[in-house]
Amino acid sequence: MSMPQFSEAQEVFKLYEGEIPHNKITDARNNTINTSTIGNVDLAVVDPTVTVFRPEKGKGNGAAVVICPGGGYTVIARTHEGDSVALRFAQAGVTAFVLQYRLPNPKFVNSKEVVPLEDAQHALAVVRERAGEWGIDPHRVGIVGASAGGHLASTIGTHFNHNYDAHRSE
Repeated sequence: MSMPQFSEAQEVFKLYEGEIPHNKITDARNNTINTSTIGNVDLAVVDPTVTVFRPEKGKGNGAAVVICPGGGYTVIARTHEGDSVALRFAQAGVTAFVLQYRLPNPKFVNSKEVVPLEDAQHALAVVRERAGEWGIDPHRVGIVGASAGGHLASTIGTHFNHNYDAHRSE
């Protein structure tokens, strides 16, 4: 597979500005390891991020997708279920956003049943709000995931009338 030649550096941004909802006070930091078989795996996420994969200049079609990698809600298989998927979308002209969401680990978060949903919903809102920066149509933003990330994406899709995002009012 040939990799696309990106004309702009890929961007990584923090999902939340300021206080992160439902986080416990901790000295913990995001913890990622690199495995020889599947690449980067996130073991702990306390400060969620989003990595942007843009199509080659002039190749974008205005569509975007938030990607939720899987990992059984115990890790995030970011390289092979996030970044590699994002590269394929970018090759097809779709701007892709890989979400490094918080895992429901009670050592780091309160309301463990809510935080992945909150992060996914917030990521969709941020991508739509900032669509102009990336040359995308805010009405053409989807969400997809693999394994646990697929469960997360489908839950966001079926619970769209429920606001999990503490940064947004209902």
